[in-house]
This record gives sequence, C-alpha cells and structure tokens, in this order.
Amino acid sequence: MSTLLLLKKCVLHQPFDLKCLPPSFFSKYYLRGRKTIHGEVTVYAHELLRKSEKIEGELKNQQYVLAWCTELILSYFLIVDDIEDGASSRNGQPCWHLLADVGSLAGNDASMLRSFIMQLLHINFSSQLFVDFAKLFNEVFFICNVGQHLDATTSKNRNYDNFTMENYKNIAPDLRKNDFTDYYDDDEQTGKTGSDIQAGKCTWLAVSALQRCSPAQREEFVAHYGSWQPDHVARIRDIYQQLGIVDIYFREEQATYDRIIKKIESLPANAVPSADFFKTVVDAYYPNVTCGKSLTLSKRPPQKQKKVLSQDAYSSFINSLPVIIDKGV
Repeated sequence: MSTLLLLKKCVLHQPFDLKCLPPSFFSKYYLRGRKTIHGEVTVYAHELLRKSEKIEGELKNQQYVLAWCTELILSYFLIVDDIEDGASSRNGQPCWHLLADVGSLAGNDASMLRSFIMQLLHINFSSQLFVDFAKLFNEVFFICNVGQHLDATTSKNRNYDNFTMENYKNIAPDLRKNDFTDYYDDDEQTGKTGSDIQAGKCTWLAVSALQRCSPAQREEFVAHYGSWQPDHVARIRDIYQQLGIVDIYFREEQATYDRIIKKIESLPANAVPSADFFKTVVDAYYPNVTCGKSLTLSKRPPQKQKKVLSQDAYSSFINSLPVIIDKGV
C-alpha cells in the first residue's frame, strides 16, 4: 500500500472523535464579540456578483463557508499575535493562551485552526475551487507570517534608527488604523488591550513621532519606548500628544479615504465589482472619516464599523456559524 493511501485510510478511519479536538471551541471563542467585517464583505460581494440570481441551498452554504473562512484566518492570526505580544485580553475575555487548560498548547491550536480552515474549504467546494481558494489563502498566510516575523524582529532589536516609514510599510502596509486603535487602549472599541508601546513595536505612531521629534523628545522616546512600566508608557503617550499625532492620523485617514473614493469614481459604469460595492466597503472600513466629520480632530474617537449587510442578512450569516463549524468537525 502506498504512503498516500495509508495516510488516507488513517484519516478516514480515525480511532478518535474529531469533535474532541478544539477547533470547534476556539474558533468560536475568537469570533465571539468580534466585528465580522471581512465575512460580511465576502457575502456582500457574492450577492452583487450573482446580481438577480437567488442564492439558496448549497450555494448559500458555500457563500457562508467562504465568508467564515475569511474570519477564521483572522482568528488564527489573533491567537499567534496575542502569544507573540504577550497580550492579556481579546474581545473582552482572556487571550486563548492564558486559559488554564490551554497554555503552551496555544501554538499547536493555532496550527490546527489553520488546517481546519483548509478542511472546511475541502469538504464544501469542488476540487478546482478548493485548489484556487487554497492557493489564495496560503498566499495570505505567507504574506501575513512574513509581516509578523518582521514585526517581531524589528521590535526585538530596539534600534530606533530603523523605525522609518519605509521599513514600517515593509512590515505592515496600510495598518495605520490598527496601530491607532491599539494606541487608544480601549478594549470595548478595539477588542484587545493595547500593548504596542510596551512591546516596542514599529508602529505608524512611533515612526510618525520619530519623524517629528525634537532631539530632547527623541532622547526621551528612546529611554522609555518598549517598557512595561506605566510611567514610561505615559511618557510616550505625552510625546504623542505634544506632537499632535492624533490629528495627523485623522488628516492622513481623510486623505487616504479621499484618494480611494477618487479612484472608485473613475471606474466605468459597467465595472465588476461595481463602484457602489467599493464605496460600501470603504465606508465600512473608514468609519472615522464617514461618521466623525462633525467633530474636531482631537476629540474624535474611533467609530464602530458599519454593518455591510442588512439586519436580516447579517443575522442569517451570524446564525450559520454553528452549523458550518460542526460540519467541519
């Protein structure tokens, strides 16, 4: 018997119940209480591409499976990111690796969740579609893992001469919003307790501050950044405030939003996806711009993301999760 056939036989005749494995639990754990913008956009895009066609039955199931797989990708990276950052909370609850019955198993659980995503795709799509999606998902995993590696090594080296906008964009292009919400350190708004300052991360805020620091401010930044002492963190926040980093952030967000909208408006009338699709997605991802124009920059807090789907469509999407997860195991 070939090795491949032997492995296939072992998988098809497991001596254990797959439901005993944790993906069903921890995939839901990291989805609970979290915004599902990625999945919503996936459903919304499919609805628009199908236009007037009624989506039901197996096609509707596949739509939801693909949407939840995009959300599970984020769950995978949240587990890994929380481990590397030494984070304490996510979505108002302890991080997965801090649970008493998890601990050092969290890394393997993350790997299992990644495999579980592929399992969901494999059992719900044809061979060719599975191959296409697997290639796409693996590309996402690879790019994000490279960014995670650069993020960790840059923070570990603590050479602030390397905190340049060029290096930042190599680590995490267009993640200014994520860095800003971490700075707000509001678990209700961001879903986690911010720790970028303490961990010495190469963030948009740190790079922007170093670009504008006076020699004295730079000396103070180098002395206090990357420390977990509350008074050191407070000093970095003071520097950000002195330099007006919050106002700079909102101005750049507005400029980015305007630039994207200009490109969308230049699309032809028969574009696929349509200009309306892109506008809906952009407005969902830029609530600070679209919801906060009446407030002054300094007083404008992070806004909650808009839902892309109607309330009925959103409820149907959310309620599909238990069935899809259980089918995968």
